[in-house]
Amino acid sequence: MTYFEDGYLLTNYMTVIDIDPLNNAVICTDAFYNKITLQFSNIVDVK
Repeated sequence: MTYFEDGYLLTNYMTVIDIDPLNNAVICTDAFYNKITLQFSNIVDVK
């Protein structure tokens, strides 16, 4: 997944654990099980 954060484009392997349509957000975990919440508007590419 490629996403925009703090002025940078970042690419990470993530697992989507939930999609929150009310808040326009995707909740993911990375390889170390850190929970990350991304807004739909910040997601650039998903493969």
